[in-house]
Amino acid sequence: MQATSLEAYKAMQPKIRTDHQLILSKLCKNKGFTYNEIAQMLGWLNPNKASRRLPELVRLGLVKVKDVRRCMVAQTNCRTYIKL
Repeated sequence: MQATSLEAYKAMQPKIRTDHQLILSKLCKNKGFTYNEIAQMLGWLNPNKASRRLPELVRLGLVKVKDVRRCMVAQTNCRTYIKL
């Protein structure tokens, strides 16, 4: 990992746990949402913030990929995520 990437990660670490909790608060157990839809629900201007946290939540076993469908925000086919 490059020094700048490591530095950025260390700066973000305290915020990651909060972002995880915010995302989990918007997810359901039966209705899947795309990362763009989650970001919009949270009022985040940059949907990449959600897209980076979702794989982490999957690895932690808190979220899983439900299916692929057309995103209501991006109008493209995207994975949807549900809370376990």
